[in-house]
Amino acid sequence: MRPQRQLKVAYKFKPVNYGCSHRQVPFINLSGNWLQNAGFKVGETIVVVVEHERLVIKKAPLADDIKMRG
Repeated sequence: MRPQRQLKVAYKFKPVNYGCSHRQVPFINLSGNWLQNAGFKVGETIVVVVEHERLVIKKAPLADDIKMRG
């Protein structure tokens, strides 16, 4: 598995003013077998940690794990 991937930040249109107009917003699409190989399975919940010029994606804790810690 390659430890780094290079992707393009695309755009999609987001409605504003109750759908009367639209504006472009950044859009990142992640897909591929490499996600499963990295431990991310279809249907799992993830957490995205947002930092300046950096996104960290990790699996969300399981509900049972949260209950045990809380």
